[in-house]
Amino acid sequence: MQALLPGEEAQPRVLLVSVPYALESADAQTLGGLPASAFAKAAPIAAVLDAAGSYPTAANAAPLTVPGTAASGSSSGQAVATPGGTVNTVPKFSTGPSLVNSQITDHNGMVSIQNLSNILFADRFSGGVSAAVAACPANGCIIYAVSPNVNLNLGNIDPGFKAITIYLGPYTYTVKQITLRKALKIIGMGATGGITGTTPTCRPAAPCNGTALQSINGNNPVFVLPQTNNQPATNVVLSGFRLLGSVGNTSEDGFFLDASSLINSGLWYSTFDDIYMEGFAGIAVHLRGRSNEFISGVSGSYLTM
Repeated sequence: MQALLPGEEAQPRVLLVSVPYALESADAQTLGGLPASAFAKAAPIAAVLDAAGSYPTAANAAPLTVPGTAASGSSSGQAVATPGGTVNTVPKFSTGPSLVNSQITDHNGMVSIQNLSNILFADRFSGGVSAAVAACPANGCIIYAVSPNVNLNLGNIDPGFKAITIYLGPYTYTVKQITLRKALKIIGMGATGGITGTTPTCRPAAPCNGTALQSINGNNPVFVLPQTNNQPATNVVLSGFRLLGSVGNTSEDGFFLDASSLINSGLWYSTFDDIYMEGFAGIAVHLRGRSNEFISGVSGSYLTM
């Protein structure tokens, strides 16, 4: 190319060549290499919104049908039937179009499964472990009280004739009294897990490695036996916690195992393991039996430790 300007001397020629951007411009009129004719035009938005019946209402909503069937009202359609159901139970489809109860329940945010109804989480009960014991099925249950949101007041625990296992977390729980019954098991996370002295130091905000039970029962014992003939506490397992006496007590016992006036009673075939007791002005483990039977050579009653 050479510019010719009036009254000017001829300028040097300039060579014009293609550059990458100029080559790219050849694709400027396409979308991904496809021309506009390859795409269908969309209807204007206003036309869609103004069309009669375009808004979902009770009058124009499609009826609920079982997937794979025709709409309700047709000769081959099947409407979903709900024959009542149970409150707080999640429904499920049966072999037909009917809804039946599933094994899942949701009551006030507490979800459970029927086959696992014997597993309870104490943090789901405002009353904590004692409330979970009351809600436990007649045959027994397993109660987990290890969540940092659990109520740390154990209160009074009496399992009655339920076989109950309670797992405690690395916190200090307050407790009034626990009645030892057949197959009761209370399992903590260790008696020496970083707790020092009688001051409770394990709490959800600052958990330690162990479990502590802090008595708030004054001079009354913490663990006791049922005072009923022919109801010995058998196969009891207590393990992994520190038992602390009530602050300022003058005669409190940690364990008061009294069979002095009963027949066929006491604590049989049971295990105490990794339990530390401190702060009891009475007797940490107080065993009381009929005095005339704790004699060497007397058959029928005996004491083993």
